[in-house]
Amino acid sequence: MAEELRPQDFSGKYLELNGDFKGKDILSTKQFDKASLSKLFKVTQQIEEINEGPLHGALLNIIGNTTIIGILSQNLSFELSRISFSSAIFKLGGKIISLSGESIYPEQTAKDAMTEFQTSSVDLIISTYPKKELYETRTNNIPPLINASEGVGGSLINALAELYEAYIKETRPNTTGSKKSNILHVEMALLTLVLGKEIPCNKSYIPEEA
Repeated sequence: MAEELRPQDFSGKYLELNGDFKGKDILSTKQFDKASLSKLFKVTQQIEEINEGPLHGALLNIIGNTTIIGILSQNLSFELSRISFSSAIFKLGGKIISLSGESIYPEQTAKDAMTEFQTSSVDLIISTYPKKELYETRTNNIPPLINASEGVGGSLINALAELYEAYIKETRPNTTGSKKSNILHVEMALLTLVLGKEIPCNKSYIPEEA
């Protein structure tokens, strides 16, 4: 079983969020202080309102088709986290390059795939690969990386989605969202924040309350 990824296993101040996600690796819930959770939830809620409204197509302009996201996975055939993040990227208008550390090219290790991404033109890496050793090969956070793997302590993304669900119940008690949609919107928010993109502030994107 893979060892859980923890920020204290890595060096560098770039792991500290303090409400600023741009260009930083997202590896563990332990990185999220109050300010960071507050910012994540605010952006997630904005994306949720746009995505579920009549002008959801506006989301395609947030990342844009010039942004390339690299997805490193253990198995390209069927992996829920990879599929979910792929959907999040497409909804924001981004492009994807997928590599596998094992399933497609047996001669290529996950470390080789990570190195290939780091020396290519991708703007962000999404990794569903569960082994901690892979992340220890990174000498810097260029490009930034989001951990989408299932570690010993569970999935970072699922944990953030559960915290967002609790936030919704507290702030909007009459609103209900499915677990799947919460995960998707949290993924979209993380992509937006780490890439340093802005959510459109035009109020016409937000559906009027009945």
